[in-house]
Amino acid sequence: MKKLLLSACILCASFSFAQNNDAQIQEVFGEAYLTDIKTSNPGLYSYFSNFCENGIRIEETMHEKYADAPVLNQIPLRNSEKSFISIEEFIADYNSSEFNPLKYLFTPAFETQVFRLGSTSYVVFIDSQNLSK
Repeated sequence: MKKLLLSACILCASFSFAQNNDAQIQEVFGEAYLTDIKTSNPGLYSYFSNFCENGIRIEETMHEKYADAPVLNQIPLRNSEKSFISIEEFIADYNSSEFNPLKYLFTPAFETQVFRLGSTSYVVFIDSQNLSK
């Protein structure tokens, strides 16, 4: 009975994440695009879903550790009326329950990318989305 209950809980949690990822993809790219990639390009759908869950991390850290990391003084936006937002707006959005990493024009590479956020003590990590690891 406990195994059945645990399995049901895991299934519900997985379904909840999938729904949230779908909402995030739809918010940025639209419903038609979401429907299309789910059927015609499931690899891209998995890529976006993984990026929604594991794509961006912000950490407060010592700048000395990342002294050679490039500095971002503004955060680039995707599909928006304005091209950039401030570091403060980005950090506030990251800390909100509505954070959607797809709204930002970050392109993951094969290795994790690190950027210092202006003159703050924060760095942003754009984690690799190499699904073939």
